[in-house]
Amino acid sequence: MQENSIDLTAISLRIAADTITEYKLIPMTGTLNCRKDKAYASLEVSQDLVDSSFEALKKEFKDIEKSPNNAHISVIDKTDGIKGDWPIKEDGKTFTFYMGELHSCEPDDWEGVKKVWFINCKSKELEKLREKHGLTPLLHKDHNFHISVAIQKTKVARIANRIVSTME
Repeated sequence: MQENSIDLTAISLRIAADTITEYKLIPMTGTLNCRKDKAYASLEVSQDLVDSSFEALKKEFKDIEKSPNNAHISVIDKTDGIKGDWPIKEDGKTFTFYMGELHSCEPDDWEGVKKVWFINCKSKELEKLREKHGLTPLLHKDHNFHISVAIQKTKVARIANRIVSTME
């Protein structure tokens, strides 16, 4: 998987170097939502984060679509093989996270998607939650927490969408 990133923080620091006196990450919060039908939990976050990021990206990349899912950070996945009671008792609780840079990559396992843009996130609270339930601190051992913003579909998927929309 090839990954590209734009460090917006570094750019803004260079642009306004003479006015910035302190640099601090702003804590954001979300609510843990455990899906009742399967072992999957996500931190539901503000849709405005995705919407505003998507609008900015759309100015540069014309053939992208907003991520098909509501704004969230995946926390526990069915591949984690969590044991014990489900949903976990932390369901509905608020957790803190910090947003990082905007990245893009070409996912290996997202059928019909050529490229995805996402905001990297950090959260010691989510890492501790995963460890408390016998999991590695990060998803799939090394996947950072993130919020998907936009996708670029493969050419075949774009054509299929056009055909379906004309049939409706």
